[in-house]
Parts: sequence; structure tokens; C-alpha cells
Amino acid sequence: MLSIDFLAGFTIFLLALIVAAGMVPGMLAGLQSATIDNDGVAYRTSVILAEDPGWWFDEFTMTGNSRWEGEKTAMDRVKRMGLAVSKETPNVLSMGKIDAFFNETHYQNNPDVYRETVFFSDYPYSFNISLKMEDETLTLGDPRPQGDHGYIRRTVMVKEPAEAIFDVDTGTTTSPPTNGTFAVAMNFSKLLGQPAAYRVDPFGDRINITLTNLNIPSGNLTGVRIYRGNTWVPPAVPAENIRKDTNITLSLEPGFFSGKASETSQMEIRFLFDSSETWASRTFAYDDTTAPPPHLKPAVLEVAVW
Repeated sequence: MLSIDFLAGFTIFLLALIVAAGMVPGMLAGLQSATIDNDGVAYRTSVILAEDPGWWFDEFTMTGNSRWEGEKTAMDRVKRMGLAVSKETPNVLSMGKIDAFFNETHYQNNPDVYRETVFFSDYPYSFNISLKMEDETLTLGDPRPQGDHGYIRRTVMVKEPAEAIFDVDTGTTTSPPTNGTFAVAMNFSKLLGQPAAYRVDPFGDRINITLTNLNIPSGNLTGVRIYRGNTWVPPAVPAENIRKDTNITLSLEPGFFSGKASETSQMEIRFLFDSSETWASRTFAYDDTTAPPPHLKPAVLEVAVW
């Protein structure tokens, strides 16, 4: 049988243990400062932005991918707004994702979008995110306070939009000639087969195509159409995507080919002209040999949280 002295001592020990356990949370509360917590949030946010490509998901079709920058309307499908070109290229950012992220029309009127897709928190953080490049600085959020706040600064590289210039005198003559057509053929498999940091991504990059050395007035351009193989994929390219001066430049925003092509498609962009002159149409191959790899330029990403 246990002695009364042992039971009394054991009871006192248990009571002391319970009291001590109840005091521990209060003792540690003062060691967790808002500054330390905000520094952690700033660091975590910078990792998401600089090392993750983000995620888009459609609950209706149960499909998803990392090319969230092409979404223009159903913003609830954007689940995570990372800026990296891919998971394999940390700290190499996509210009298409950057443009979408800092777009005032799509996002800045609703800060909760950032809290849900970048901070992943219901806590109403105030924040300032900026990207400083050689030629411009992009900023969103509130002005950075003078007092305590979490902060992280990291060096990144920015993948610029794809640029391709075709001299119409060097293209392959179509046989038989199609009256009034210049075409740019894009092999998506070949383009996407290159290293992620230096490839042209037709789905995620802005595609710029310029035709030079035209022998007919650029004013005779009647339209631009996209074909998958020999099948026209409507609608025609909007006029605001086309700039005409001494040359003709076409600019296609990220997401333009979404729903029009797959990663293995053979696409053709046809420039249609109305001219009474007799001239042979030409076709240009847009691939890793004719279009130079996108340029990477240095930048600084800064995240402040309070």
C-alpha cells in the first residue's frame, strides 16, 4: 500500500506541474514580436513570387496549369500568383506574369486577391511589393512605413518578351503563290522543347513579330488570321494588336493561344493584303533558329509587410 506521505508529495508535484504548464505560454508570448513574424511573412512571400510559377485551376473542367497570367476574366481560377518562369528556373521571372501581377485593372482594385493568392492568409496584412529593373520600376500596395515592418530584398532575372523580325525578301516562296499573304509558321513542340529560361513560350510570353522590307504599302494590310494547320481559328486578330508604319508589327499577349492550340500544335499566323500588284507570298519559320532566345535582364524584387 502507498504511504500517505507519498500520496501527498505526488499530489503536490502534479499541482505544481499543472501550474507551471499554464504559465509557459504567457512566459513565451513576449518573445514573439510582430517584426520577426512580418520578416517571416515577407521572406515566404518572396519565395512564392521568385521561385514558383503560380497555379491556375478550373473547377468545372478539373484542369490546371502554371500559366495563370493568361486569365483575364474569371480571376477566381487564379490560385497562386508566382512569377517564376518554371519551378526549374528559380529567380528567373516571366515578363508575362510580371505584367499580369502588376496590372491595376485586374488586381490592384482588390487587395484581397493578393492576400489569397500570394500571402495565403485571412490576416489583413498591409504590403508593398516592387520590382526594380533597368528601365522601369513596378510597384503595388501601400507606401512603405517608416516604423517596424518585415522586409526582404532579392536579386532576380527577368525574361523579356520574345522578339522576331522577318525580312520579307528572305522568306520561302509559297508554291503556288497565294495572292497577298505573308505567313509565320510556329512549331509549338520545337519552341517548348528548349530550356525554360531561354525558350519562347507561345502560351506565357508576349509574342512580337515584325515584317520588314515590304514591297507593298503597309496600309494594304486587310487583316491577320491564325490557322491551326490549314484550319482558320476565329476570330481574326484585333486591329489594336497590329502596328503599321514603314514595317508591320504584331503583338500577341500572354494567353492569346490558350484554347486555340496545344503544346504540340503547328500554328500559322497569316498577314493578308489587298494589292493589285503581282507578287509571291512568303512563309517564315518561327523557331529557335530564326527567333533569338529571349534576353534575361537583372532586377531587384522587394517585399515589405506590416
